[in-house]
Amino acid sequence: MKVVTKFTSLFDRIIVALGILGVFILIFLLVFTNYEVVARYLLNKPAAWSLEIIEYGLLYLTFLGAAWLLKEEEHIKMDIVLEHLRPSVQVWLNIITSAIGTISCLIVTWYGVTACWDLHQSGQYFAAYLEPPKWIIVGIVPVGTFLLFIQFLRRTYGYFKRRRGFIEERKRVLGELEV
Repeated sequence: MKVVTKFTSLFDRIIVALGILGVFILIFLLVFTNYEVVARYLLNKPAAWSLEIIEYGLLYLTFLGAAWLLKEEEHIKMDIVLEHLRPSVQVWLNIITSAIGTISCLIVTWYGVTACWDLHQSGQYFAAYLEPPKWIIVGIVPVGTFLLFIQFLRRTYGYFKRRRGFIEERKRVLGELEV
């Protein structure tokens, strides 16, 4: 059990650090985009590579922060529907959606790793101004989805524990009613 606690603590620190890195990327993108607007329209000297940097930054921002967002329960969900359901039904829906997310992320991770490996082996580059290797840009997808896979797995387990709590509470209440 101690190993699981250490792994959980380490994982939480990793996704928080990656979330913070995502915040720095977002700040950089905000500053860089504003600089590019000024350079393009006021100074008439746009950087030819600026759009590429912004695109790559948005991709990295998305996959670096996704697991942290899920941990904090800040992902998009159908609150309007969930709020009108009993808590036990809410837990079951969360278990189902978390399990689907777990499986989906595992599939994307697997195919992302194989695609990155193929891109690395073939030595492909983006036909763009900066010409980065494709595997470096695409590589964040399997990394981010693997972190999401682990977080969805943790989330599924957490909702199963919550479900067990509902069952134990129901048994306790029914036991008190029989007395």
